Amino acid sequence: MGRKTVAEVEARRSDVYEMLMQGKPKSHIVSYCATNWGVRLSAVEHDIAAVRQDLEKAFLQEKKDIIATHVARYENLYRFYMDEGTEEDLNVHYNPETAAKMLEKKEKLLQLHNPNVVVENMQVVENQQNINFSNLSVEEIKNLLNKE
Repeated sequence: MGRKTVAEVEARRSDVYEMLMQGKPKSHIVSYCATNWGVRLSAVEHDIAAVRQDLEKAFLQEKKDIIATHVARYENLYRFYMDEGTEEDLNVHYNPETAAKMLEKKEKLLQLHNPNVVVENMQVVENQQNINFSNLSVEEIKNLLNKE
């Protein structure tokens, strides 16, 4: 058979994706693709690898989105518990200890005490260390600066 079109490859990979999600063994997927799509083992192996790579990318993006959502929630709770209110309208929920716990939970979520993870926040560019401070608290930045 001749070379498949992009649409055919995408349709075949959609079938492969469905079978992987159903837990079908590789032998079943290969047999199905040979019968229904007229492709050989090597094409199916490429499809399986491509689908798994797409799944990994989707998982990593979803993980980042979930972490970002939780970080934002911890930041909001931190601000809520640190807000004393005004003289006329005191915040009855003002609680610095609970606010500190929110920062600790954020640090734990971001694994900031794990040196291997903290390194991921750094990039080496032309022999300079550029640190991504956007997700770090003031205390975390101080800790990073003290390590150098």
